[in-house]
Amino acid sequence: MNDRSKYLAEAIATFALVFIGGGAVLMNSIDGSLGLAGVALAHGMVLMIMIYATGHISGAHINPAVTIGMLSLKISNPGQRSDISYHNLAEPVWQDY
Repeated sequence: MNDRSKYLAEAIATFALVFIGGGAVLMNSIDGSLGLAGVALAHGMVLMIMIYATGHISGAHINPAVTIGMLSLKISNPGQRSDISYHNLAEPVWQDY
């Protein structure tokens, strides 16, 4: 896999998490139809789907905190170390925090 496909997979997965998770929070604040369990389920389902869909391409470091945590625990592959800075650059594009 080339680097472009890895970064694109990370950007798509992060966008999906922020879009669907934020949409669930917004929908719940408008009419309260989802509740806490619905919002949590929306976040959990989109994470599961994106990990299965993009995990084999990029390692599914959807949240920059996961990347930093894996680096600090030295879990990532030695060949992936150079990609970690690019993962952290690709992810905050879609995140608002």
